Amino acid sequence: MNIHDLEAFVAVVETGSIVGASARLNLTQPGVTRRIQNLEDGLATALLDRQSKPLKPTASGRKAYEHGRRVLRSLEDLKAGVSPAGEV
Repeated sequence: MNIHDLEAFVAVVETGSIVGASARLNLTQPGVTRRIQNLEDGLATALLDRQSKPLKPTASGRKAYEHGRRVLRSLEDLKAGVSPAGEV
């Protein structure tokens, strides 16, 4: 599992589509799909209900989304906290 896979998954949930996530992340649609598949393989569970339009997370996907958002927020806080812009 890597952070880019998690970012792609969060973007799909928030936009409701692979197309929306690919635009947000400036990636190809196959690239976003591959990242979602990598994350699902790493977690050994389906995260998206691919039959629904817009795409919706499965029960496991909802949990992964909540945890994923917290992880991504923590990383943003880390970057902001050690940014040279904040130093004197």
